[in-house]
Amino acid sequence: IWREYAERGPLVQIVFPTASGITAGETPVKFRNVEVGRIETIHFSKDLSTVIASARMSHDVAPYLDGDAEFWVVRAEVSARGISGLDTVISGSYIEGTWNADIGKRKKRFVARDTPPLTTSDTPGQRIVLQAPEGGSLSVGAPIFFRQVEVGHIESKRLTPEGDAVEFDVFIDAPNDRRLTQGTRFWNVSGVDLNLGTDGARLRIASLASLIQGGASFDNVAGGSSEPVEDGHVYNL
Repeated sequence: IWREYAERGPLVQIVFPTASGITAGETPVKFRNVEVGRIETIHFSKDLSTVIASARMSHDVAPYLDGDAEFWVVRAEVSARGISGLDTVISGSYIEGTWNADIGKRKKRFVARDTPPLTTSDTPGQRIVLQAPEGGSLSVGAPIFFRQVEVGHIESKRLTPEGDAVEFDVFIDAPNDRRLTQGTRFWNVSGVDLNLGTDGARLRIASLASLIQGGASFDNVAGGSSEPVEDGHVYNL
């Protein structure tokens, strides 16, 4: 009895808006599709506005449960990017967690995400910001292209604090993030490009995903600066 008690991992609290898909004693917590914990109890917050699920986590991942850790419920969903979570139709919903390999200050309470992140915290790459006068047809999840090859996507979309422009948080996957420089320029490739000329009609679509969700492309202009940029650099779309 003492050995089993001593080997128990830490208990963390995960706050959800509802308990949909979560069952005490059954719902597992997974990381990279490996079970690293299980929900033990579920109860309401004091003001009854949220549901708090207590999860017993494994000792193996306990050091990494810091401020960078995130949790969300995985269930079957259909979106413009495709169908996800089909395995949960048979096995049931589960809680997915993500964190990086850096060990920080231990945290015991987390607020779950409403939707899965498009990019996990341990994915190599670079985050930048695109700014445009209006949102247009670009939506969250829209692809980013470099010479018609998808190298990233839009993670979020919001108005600037002044409300005079729209900002898009963009993630560019490694190693293509090395192509981002001070001389990089972005442009919108959403929808269909139809050209009519003496040689006939030419129809061009960047991709089916960009037709549905919108999309943007980038390249480096001739004579532009080749200096690299840091995370959070703002480009005009």
